[in-house]
Amino acid sequence: FFEGTAQDMNKALNETVANLPKNTLVFCGHEYTEKNLEFAASVDPQNPYVLRKLDWVRRQKTENLPTIPSTLKEELEYNPFMRCGEPMIQNTLVEKGELAEENKTDP
Repeated sequence: FFEGTAQDMNKALNETVANLPKNTLVFCGHEYTEKNLEFAASVDPQNPYVLRKLDWVRRQKTENLPTIPSTLKEELEYNPFMRCGEPMIQNTLVEKGELAEENKTDP
């Protein structure tokens, strides 16, 4: 997303994309998988899906293998932008000063 508001992105990801079949393949426009997962680990450090996928991505890169596509099911497990209502993510953002306590939402 390069245009639009946070609300636009949230609606596109969590209302439109999230309702596609879970086996839908997700291709990004650029290879940012490792950086995206590092960010995910910073806001959701206890998520085993994030840690497992980040380890896999690093192994893929050492072999010069692609890290995409993923599936929608996977994205729903580790993509913080598709899990922004999760208490762990919101609490981490509050602790980092990136989210005001009163702006937390229900999952």
